[in-house]
Formats: sequence, C-alpha cells, structure tokens
Amino acid sequence: MSPAANPKRWALTGRIVTMATEGDVIKNGTIFIEDNRIAAILPKGQPAPVGFEAVAAVTTGGTIYPGLIELHNHLSYNVLPLWRVPQLFGNRDQWQNAKSYKTSVTGPMSAIALADDGSLLPALVRYVEAKCLVAGTTTSQGITLSNWSGTIHKYYKGALRAAEIGSPPDLPRAHSKIPDIDAEDWAKFDNELKSSACFLLHLSEGIDPKAHSHFLALRNSAGDWAIEPSLAGIHCTALDATDFGTMAQHQAKVVWSPLSNLLLYGKTTDVVAACAAGLTIALGSDWSPSGSKNLLGELKAAKVVSAHFNLGFSDYDIVAMATRNPAAILKWDSKLGTIAKGKFADLVVVKGVTGDPYAPPDQIARAGYRPGHDRRASALWDQEGHAAGRRKRRGPEGRQECAGDRFHLARPGSGDREDHAGGSNDPIECRARQSRHVAAAQHRDVGRDRERNGVTNRMASRAGRAVRQQCPIAPAAGI
Repeated sequence: MSPAANPKRWALTGRIVTMATEGDVIKNGTIFIEDNRIAAILPKGQPAPVGFEAVAAVTTGGTIYPGLIELHNHLSYNVLPLWRVPQLFGNRDQWQNAKSYKTSVTGPMSAIALADDGSLLPALVRYVEAKCLVAGTTTSQGITLSNWSGTIHKYYKGALRAAEIGSPPDLPRAHSKIPDIDAEDWAKFDNELKSSACFLLHLSEGIDPKAHSHFLALRNSAGDWAIEPSLAGIHCTALDATDFGTMAQHQAKVVWSPLSNLLLYGKTTDVVAACAAGLTIALGSDWSPSGSKNLLGELKAAKVVSAHFNLGFSDYDIVAMATRNPAAILKWDSKLGTIAKGKFADLVVVKGVTGDPYAPPDQIARAGYRPGHDRRASALWDQEGHAAGRRKRRGPEGRQECAGDRFHLARPGSGDREDHAGGSNDPIECRARQSRHVAAAQHRDVGRDRERNGVTNRMASRAGRAVRQQCPIAPAAGI
C-alpha cells in the first residue's frame, strides 16, 4: 500500500452494480480508488473528485460487481477431480467410509501431505487460489485440514482472502468446525459461539435421523440452545421448518451448497423454509470432489436448482448470496459485499454492459482485485466455458446421450424422490452416470479444459443438454 503522503490513485469505468439494493445500478459510471479504498462513485459526466483530476480511468467495457465471497469450501481438496459418487447417502459418515471415496479423495490428499518437501504445498495453495480468482471469488473459506492445518495455514495469505484469517480489526477472523458437536462439547462450543464474530459449523449434513440428531445436540439438558447470531450452519440438509424457526429465533444463518447436496444425498437444503423464517443465506461450492469448480459455478447451480424446484429466488437474490449476504454473516459488511464509498476496492468485472445485470454472465473479463495486493487474475470464458479464441465443438441438438439413465432427485423440504426412468436399473451404475452427467451440466459453464471422470469435452455438452431435456422437475407442492 502506498504511503498516505503519496497515495496510489486509479479509476475504473463501466456499468456499476453496487448490490446495495436491487436495481441500484449505475449504467455508466466511474469508481475512483485511493490505495485500497473506494474514494467515490460517480455517473458519467460528473467531474472527478479532488486529487483524481489527472487520473486516466481504465475503460473496462464491462459490468463491475463486488468481489464474490464464499463461505463453504475445502480449498486444498480442489486439486482433485470430481469423485464418481456411487450411490445416494443418508449422512456424511456413510460416504466418508465408502471405499471409492478413500481411494479417490483421502488417499491422494494423504499422499500429497506426506510427499511435501516444502515446495508442494505452496504450489497447491497457489493453484486452488487461482481457481477461485479466475471466477471472481476474492474471499473463500476452508483452509482447515485435520492432519496438516498448522503447516498449510501459513500459505493461505496470498492473492485470495481466507475467512479464517481475515484482517483484524476491519475484517474479524471467522472460526470454523467440521466435526459434529457432541453433548460433552456443548459448554465449550457455546462459549466459542459467544466469543466469535462468525462461527461456520458443518451442521446436520445429510437427510436421515442421524444427521438431524446433530442439530438436536445443540440443545442441552436444561433446554438451552448453543445457537448464537454468530452461528452459520453449513448444509443444514436434515433440518425442517421448525428447526429453521429455532435458528431464526437466535439469529443464526445458513450456508447452502446445492450441487454437492444433490450429488451426495439426492436432495438439498430446504432454503425456502430457511428464507421464510428470515434466515440470511450464503453460498459455497463445497469442493471439487462433489461440488462446483468455484463459486461462479455454484451461482449457476443455485439458479438451475431454484428454477427446477420453483424455489422463487430471483437472480438478485442468488447474487446476494455470494456478495452482500456472506459479508453480513462474517461481520465484514462495513468493508465488503457491496460497492460504496469508503469500502475496500474488492471488485470483479464481467464483460458486457447490456442485459439484466443480475443474470448469469456470458463472459468474465477480469476477476478479482484484492486490496493491498496488486494482483489481477484475467480470464475470458464464453457461456459454453471455452477459453477465448478456441473453436467450439457441439453435438447435434437433442442428442439423447444419457437416455438409459435413471435420475433420483428430491425436492427441498420433502423426503420423496422423483424417479426419471430410463434403461439401466443397476443403482450403482445409474448413480455413477448421474454424478457425471449432472456435474457435467453445471461444470461446462465454467470450463471444459480437461476431461472430468471420463466425460470428454463433447460428451459434457451433450450430457448437459440431455439432463435438462429428460429431467423436468415439477414444482414443489405448496411453494
């Protein structure tokens, strides 16, 4: 950062989507930045602020948004490809003990940890940070690992901001916990909640009674709940409207990862009930073994899920889940989450200045300026996920590549699954193909630069179309 006597001043022009409120858009404006803070935001034609008269603004040719903020990931695992989920599970203990999971996920990560010679882990961290930045994510979460957290923690202080590190006092650090809370840990956990600005807890992940029991464990024998305004429950897939009402009474929050939920459990969080209870909801891509490549991909997954299940979320609502909502959950909203004077210049630029500013972007132009770091990640992707200048390859429209599959999906808030029948009845084979096709339909929007689980670039496009054509999901009753 430049010294106060000689500040660094620069400016960006474009369409500005502040995310302060829906519709708060400057069609053609300039953001003036001094060091790492926004000094002013002015429409085109207004004189530059004092001190910026000689500053030549950078014409972005795009739409400027707040940098995306992610509240659920396991960043180091994002070096791995998508795991072929063999079946639906009832809770996370089941898939963590699956043989193929140990072979495809825990085995490779353990090998990386053991093989580190001092240069491997730093390279791993830079790579997974880059995956976030090229999709406009400037803050993510999930640097804690059971075996080598102390070693790897020090490397997450680079281009990507980590929620668990923050930047006190402006950005207080968040606490996180993956294991479930047991009765004997209740008092300790309750004290941690009361002393934390934000506590991100994996809560009731799964859909069976065992998963739900972990929520009930937050209540002690005296009837007191270990739920505070600082609590942000990750997943919460086993919770119902009554549970979300309890969380709302204590001003807790929810972090949603729809793609990972659907692949592992066949249903996702009842976010409609959570929203109706008044809970703030944020998004997280979870991790590459069962989720999106990055937060931009999860935004697209959330839009698809909302449309298919008729959840009623507008495009603005979904974008808010990756900007203003997570900033508020972290208690960072005075510095991040929206574009405003005095806040950090934490910005992402999406190519183009026309159309609905909250709709999924066709192209990303420049992603991720981090205040205090003169690093910018640049990438250009078209809507089909190809790098700019690469020839597109498309299969015939309407080609039924996965006509023989059976897909099992459940509406949020229901215990029922919808069967979309096809040919093969073998559950392992069907679930493996479903995992590939559903993930391919979502991942293709971010990039098809390499094969994922045996699905080639051309097959990914065809599989994505076939999933949409063969799996029309009826609106959930009562929503």
